[in-house]
Amino acid sequence: RMTYAGGTFSGLKAVIAASEAVVMGHLCSYEGRKIDHSRLDKIVNWGPLLRLTDVRAFLGTVG
Repeated sequence: RMTYAGGTFSGLKAVIAASEAVVMGHLCSYEGRKIDHSRLDKIVNWGPLLRLTDVRAFLGTVG
């Protein structure tokens, strides 16, 4: 399926048969998806958005 969709795997980065893994900012496990707390801390402690680049960076993190 991955080849059909154009996806690839990296042998050094691949996690196989793990009980949980972080995927796109979510902690995925058998119980379901949870928020990755390191990402949540970045959002909570974000400073004021003064420039357009600040807004883009924030939206990229939240996104």
